[in-house]
Amino acid sequence: MAAPLDPKLADLLVRLLQLDGGNYETFHPYLSAGSGGEAELIGHGDERVPEGAIKELDRLGYIDMQPEPGKRLGTFTITTEGRSLGGQLASAGDGAVDLSWPAVEPIL
Repeated sequence: MAAPLDPKLADLLVRLLQLDGGNYETFHPYLSAGSGGEAELIGHGDERVPEGAIKELDRLGYIDMQPEPGKRLGTFTITTEGRSLGGQLASAGDGAVDLSWPAVEPIL
């Protein structure tokens, strides 16, 4: 069974889905010198995303990043898996139930 998604990654995935608005958008991150490891999402006002978290969502398969020569982050889209999980996380809100193995094992 997969480990639960880190809360910061979960929040970022939900935020990306909100920014996407169901348009299957391609996000264009821009890392400037001195950005502190946060990339600006071009075309989304002041929205910024942490470089490490974006790379981790890509590694986990929740976003699909296209590598770009000479850049630390490439353009990316939210995958089907990311949309599914993000939708579940968004609808769970504050009433989320922990179904990880350590939480349910004593009950079973």
